[in-house]
Amino acid sequence: MARYRIIFFLFICMGFLAQAQNTTSPYSIFGPGELQSKGFGRSLGMGNAGIALQSGNNLNNLNPASYTGIDSMHFIFEMGIEGKFSGFKSQGKYQAAHFANLKYLAMGFRVTGWWSSSLGLTPFSNVGYNIMTKNYIEGSNLTYTSKYTGSGGINQAYISNSIKIAKNLAFGINTSYMFGSLIQEELVSQALLPSFIIGRTDYLHSFYFDYGLQYSFKLKKALSYSIGIIYSNKQSLNSKHVVSISDESYNLMQTKESKTDYLKIPSIYGIGIGIQNGVRFTLAADYKFQKWSSVDYPNRLDKFVDSHDFTVGAEFRPWPISITNAFYKNWLYRIGVNYHSSYLNVRNNVLDEKSVSIGLGIPLRTSGSYMNMAFKYGEKGSTAHNQIKENYFMFHLNFSINEIWFFKKIYY
Repeated sequence: MARYRIIFFLFICMGFLAQAQNTTSPYSIFGPGELQSKGFGRSLGMGNAGIALQSGNNLNNLNPASYTGIDSMHFIFEMGIEGKFSGFKSQGKYQAAHFANLKYLAMGFRVTGWWSSSLGLTPFSNVGYNIMTKNYIEGSNLTYTSKYTGSGGINQAYISNSIKIAKNLAFGINTSYMFGSLIQEELVSQALLPSFIIGRTDYLHSFYFDYGLQYSFKLKKALSYSIGIIYSNKQSLNSKHVVSISDESYNLMQTKESKTDYLKIPSIYGIGIGIQNGVRFTLAADYKFQKWSSVDYPNRLDKFVDSHDFTVGAEFRPWPISITNAFYKNWLYRIGVNYHSSYLNVRNNVLDEKSVSIGLGIPLRTSGSYMNMAFKYGEKGSTAHNQIKENYFMFHLNFSINEIWFFKKIYY
């Protein structure tokens, strides 16, 4: 009966997740919005490293090949809640913003001895900004103001399947249904004329595919090694573009619809390595490359550039787990660092991001279940050339629940 309550709870939460807004960045005005990194509770505490790591008691959505590591009798649920406080600086001015929302929902299980699956709902990108500009009416000294408000984002409902090709080699494919809307409202105001609102909305619905491989091996008795690779080819996302003009009271004056194909996701490549000493120590390092220079958006800033992402993370258990231990001695401890150069080129300066993360994995009463916490501090952009710099602190709370579902009843 407990399993049905959990499934019902997950479907209720999905409704809230599809409407959640997880950014306040002014840079989310460009492209598909602010891209949301993959990763659940464990990997987030390691700086988001883990392309080479298998799913075990925690799901790992960084590589669809990872799910072959799920125990054959376990059904795993993942739920994440995220809060972020940001401070934005530009031209001597400062503005603070914050949010807290449900981040993702997922579940994973072993179908057969060689085939495992996972399904869930995660954000792909988010939009959330308020920007005001002052402009001159062409051919005159009169000015008008435009206030831009953005909201929405792209969600991913996915199902992943991974299979064991050989004893130490696994292949995975992730099939996602992308949906959502990218919404921008421009309020145009002028002292001598009535105000009006220009609405621009892209309604998105499309399938998206990405792939992964993992290979593991041992060179010493205590240490195991793994290599992971991920790939996604350049893909177009189907969308409908709607432009509307309304008065200040949102009374519709004019509207126009058209189909578009400019929403594109570039080809993505990633590689990771992992080193593990049983449950005592794990080290992971990842590199990801996204070829954004091949993508052209109508709302781009200057020219998009290729994106690079470097991550190193570690997880360790200083003491052997025991029921006689002090509570903190049974915890998992995590740390990670990340450097990310984004696809945005602002006045010939690439917008980059640096962050450091620490995390905890706290065992719950159910065998194999964990409450994972991650704390992240980061800096994005700079104040040079009148740009906007963001300093942020992020807190992530994750529950990874292991339920034993798949076993045969024994009768005496």
